[in-house]
Amino acid sequence: NGRFVGNLEVWHRASPPPVPVTMSSLEIAELTGKRHDNIMRDIDRMLKKLEIDVLKFEDVYKDAKGEDRPCFNLPYRECQILVSGYDVTLRATCIRPPSSTHCHRDP
Repeated sequence: NGRFVGNLEVWHRASPPPVPVTMSSLEIAELTGKRHDNIMRDIDRMLKKLEIDVLKFEDVYKDAKGEDRPCFNLPYRECQILVSGYDVTLRATCIRPPSSTHCHRDP
C-alpha cells in the first residue's frame, strides 16, 4: 500500500502501484536544476522523435497565482529516456527505481 509524503503517494517495491508510476516535468526540472520550460521543450522533442503522441502525457498544474500551466507526466521508461540525454550526474539524480519517493500514482 502507498503512503503519503507531502502531497505525493509513495509506493514501495513490495507493493507495486496499480497504475503507472510517473514523474512530472516539474519534478524533473527540480531534480535536474533546469528550467521547467526547457524540460517541457526537451520532452516535446523527445516524444516527437519517438513518434509518441504528446497528448498522451500532457497535463496541467496550478501555478502560484492559481492559473493553469502545462506540464507533462512521464512514465518511468520515458523519464529514463529523457534524462539519459543529460549528463551523467543528472542521470544518476533522476534514474531511480520506481519505488522512489519522487514517483507517484496517476490520479
